[in-house]
Amino acid sequence: MSQLVDIVNFNADASCLDSAKWLAILKGESNSLFCQWLLLYVRYGKRMALGMTGATVSDLIMQNPDAVTIVLDNPDIFQVILRPYSHDISLLRTSYGFRFNLAAGKAAIQGTFDRVSNYFLPPEFMLMSEQVTALAMTGVKGTFINSEQYTSDLSARIPKRPYLVRGVMGAKVGCIPIDGELTQFYLRTIQLWDATEWNKVIQQKEDSPLRLWRDGESPFLIPNGIEREEFWLTNCTADRVHLKDEEYDTLVDSSFYHSYPVHSFSDWMKEFRMLGYLGRIQEIEKRLPNLPAVARYFWLLTINSDILSAVEKHSPLVRLRLSPMNEQIQEFRILRCERSYEGEEYLAFLDRYILDEKDPPELNDPITPHLIKAKGRIEHLKRLEPLWSDVMRYS
Repeated sequence: MSQLVDIVNFNADASCLDSAKWLAILKGESNSLFCQWLLLYVRYGKRMALGMTGATVSDLIMQNPDAVTIVLDNPDIFQVILRPYSHDISLLRTSYGFRFNLAAGKAAIQGTFDRVSNYFLPPEFMLMSEQVTALAMTGVKGTFINSEQYTSDLSARIPKRPYLVRGVMGAKVGCIPIDGELTQFYLRTIQLWDATEWNKVIQQKEDSPLRLWRDGESPFLIPNGIEREEFWLTNCTADRVHLKDEEYDTLVDSSFYHSYPVHSFSDWMKEFRMLGYLGRIQEIEKRLPNLPAVARYFWLLTINSDILSAVEKHSPLVRLRLSPMNEQIQEFRILRCERSYEGEEYLAFLDRYILDEKDPPELNDPITPHLIKAKGRIEHLKRLEPLWSDVMRYS
């Protein structure tokens, strides 16, 4: 039977995951939808590599610590891997900004979970060569790449086996290629209650280990998502394993990319509607090392890539079967949320804090969902401050 590594990106700020809906998913302690999702994997003994952003971890700590307990109690199921704090666009970051976001993510994740594997899942599969070096300097042993997200000529030059990717100044980090086509087979399985296509592909690849990357929030965006995820877990073949120490190929063929290919930015800037917003953030980022800690925490809230996705990308239109017993297929629109409004408000608070260094009174007792998230995240980041002298030692 094929071996499968299930690498899950869980981003609580995904552009289709409304803040009110996310808080509702966390509501109910151990009976919450989020805990129900985690417990599916425990019940059926299905392993995953869980890559939650630091912001997602903060939300769990502040809104549903029972979910943290489930992960902690089941290390044989959940292999926690490293993420940045904010699911940002690395192509836009200064050296300090990237390392600060990385450090915040490491502090949130390593400060919460006992065993964290030193694999780093980059948002949007974007990394610059200088950032590869930053990962190496902080002890990261491996990252990931998805050739499906590049043009065909670039994709053909990305190795199929784990290899050492080159950073600047001689640094190297292990790089694990994802089987990008599996993502769509997973999505079609849960959307159509049909495992035929998935199982056919898995059977064709029995001789090689498979690595699936997917968004963990996907089942929460469609009706009966928990039941659909359970269908996938119980009807799809493959022996699930965790990431292990890889043997990395040393590239000698000059036709392969030795560095991390630069990702296209077009999907996030199609009509440049958020250009002014990005300019304001980048001006603040230049001053980031000299800003008060809370200002830097507010900055982390403004750099989420889905602030741009919610504006520039269309709302996905998918095909759904309503139930396993119903053959009828209908179209279902997954709406992008108003993440840009949230980003603008975070930026307004940041500007005001830089001027007077006073916590926004709006966060004293917030009732708006995105401000509830903001308050909890800033409180959690403040608690993590004793860790920062260690994780930022290379800045």
